[in-house]
Amino acid sequence: MNLTETISPAALKLIDDVAEFVRLPAERQERISKRLVWVAEILASSKSIRADLVHAASISLGVSCTTVRRIIREFKEGGWEALDDARGYYGEKMPEEFKDFVRGLHIQCQRSTTGREVHRMLIERWRLWKKSGDAKHALPGYDKPPVAGSKGYPEGWSEDSIMRLRPDDYSLTVARQGGKAAAKFLPSILKTRVGTRFGQIVFFDDQDY
Repeated sequence: MNLTETISPAALKLIDDVAEFVRLPAERQERISKRLVWVAEILASSKSIRADLVHAASISLGVSCTTVRRIIREFKEGGWEALDDARGYYGEKMPEEFKDFVRGLHIQCQRSTTGREVHRMLIERWRLWKKSGDAKHALPGYDKPPVAGSKGYPEGWSEDSIMRLRPDDYSLTVARQGGKAAAKFLPSILKTRVGTRFGQIVFFDDQDY
């Protein structure tokens, strides 16, 4: 398919990965193309006519002016892929295999707070897979690179979300240093009252006599 027959040259320049774009189903290409045509025109316009163009885009696309502004914002943050509304894959929940893979990365990293480092590693690998198409960069749980969301990476892949998959301190220490080193994270059993305040801890015997 010759893209110049279905999308304006100005909009075509906004697609940084044509190979990825042409792999999409025709109806998704058409929807994204229509949005990109307006994105290109609005971004290239002067402020004096931008409001009129947003209004015209809302009529053409069958959406509100607020939605048109959101489309512009999402394009700026995530590129053309952020305009794909195929939520079946775009908004898919993290596969369990992927979650296990992320937990493994947390264990591999030796820093005490590994959320940012693991997030960076995941995004770099995702970009490599998306760009090269090489299966050696594939991520467990996915059969193809997930589509970027409005932030420029897949939905649900925020740094906070990746950090929430970090194993607790006990599990991390067991994996890295063994059970002996991790013992300090287990609840302690008091064998004496030394050092405790009156009434701080109450012991009782629940055995029936």
